[in-house]
Amino acid sequence: MPRTTATAEHEHSPEHSADIQEAANAVDAKPKSEPKQRLSQETLDVILELRAQGMGVTTIARELENRNIKTATGKPAWHGPAIRGILVRSMTEEQWEASKDARKPTEKKAEPVDIKEALKEDVEAAKETKRREAEEVTQ
Repeated sequence: MPRTTATAEHEHSPEHSADIQEAANAVDAKPKSEPKQRLSQETLDVILELRAQGMGVTTIARELENRNIKTATGKPAWHGPAIRGILVRSMTEEQWEASKDARKPTEKKAEPVDIKEALKEDVEAAKETKRREAEEVTQ
């Protein structure tokens, strides 16, 4: 919008300066956002202990909810990404990598099962049980 003489005169008027000062005061009067609330050391210790036990972030979140431990903002619901952020901020990179390694299974997975063979064994066991029960009834 082109500046007119009236606009220029208004910008330098005492009323305009007062308007600007009033607007600035209104902005200053707005409440500032609350500072981030900090997680209690006790809660952080619980999170670190659960991670040391090999729990993943989602499992830790569920465990905190089960224990009725509230978030820093007082909410009852925990989320995995929030737990991950807490862990990342509270651990060195080496500690984080070690905690991920602690979650890796150390035992070998179970050998594959031959389903047909397992079913045959179950059928034979059921037949044997019925045979024994029939013998007990006749005695």
